[in-house]
Amino acid sequence: MLWAEFAALYFLVPLFYAFHRQSSPLLFLVLLGAAGLIFLYKNRSFRNEFFLNKKGWSRDLPRVLRLFALVALGLLIFTVLVYPQFLFYYPRHHFSVWLSLMVIYPLLSVYPQELIYRAFLFHRYSELVRRKRHLMHLSALAFAFGHIIYFHPLSMLLTFFGGYLFSWTYFKTRSLLAVSFEHALYGCLLYTIGLGQFFYTGFDKLIR
Repeated sequence: MLWAEFAALYFLVPLFYAFHRQSSPLLFLVLLGAAGLIFLYKNRSFRNEFFLNKKGWSRDLPRVLRLFALVALGLLIFTVLVYPQFLFYYPRHHFSVWLSLMVIYPLLSVYPQELIYRAFLFHRYSELVRRKRHLMHLSALAFAFGHIIYFHPLSMLLTFFGGYLFSWTYFKTRSLLAVSFEHALYGCLLYTIGLGQFFYTGFDKLIR
C-alpha cells in the first residue's frame, strides 16, 4: 500500500496535473506543502527540530557553498555555449520580474518542495527501502518526474541531479532550513543566468 501511495502521489498526480493544469504550480505546491507540514508536525515519530536544525545547517554550510561555486561556474559556461540568447535575460530585460522571483521563489516554491520531496518522503516512505540512504534514489526520481509539468528534458535532467544533491544534504543535516537554502541558491542561479525559462511557464509570455 505504501508503494501504491508513493506512486500515486509522486508520479500519477504530477502527470495528471501536467495535462490538466488549471492553476499556477505555486498554488499547487503551497497546498501540498501545507498538507505535508501539518502531517509531519502532528506526527509524533517526526522530530520537529528537523524543520530548522540550525546546527546541522551551520555545520554543512561550507561544503554547500564550495560545491555551489563550482556548479554555478559550470552552469554559466553551459548557458554561454548552448543558450547564449538567454544569458541573464531576466535581470537585463525584466528586472522587476527577476527581483520578485528572488523573493517569491524561495518562500512559495523551494520550502514546499523540500517539505514534499525530502522531509515528508524520507519520513513517510522510509519503510520501503532497507537502507535509509536508498531514500535518496526515490527522492531524486520523484523530484525529477515532478518537473514533467514543464515538458522539457533539461528541467527533468537538472532536477534529477539536483534531487540527489538536495537529498544528500537533508540526509546529512536533517535540516529543512539547510536544504531549502541550498535549493534556493541553485534555483535563483538558474533564473538569473537564463535557464529559468525551462522552469517558469510564464517565460514565453515575457519574451513576446
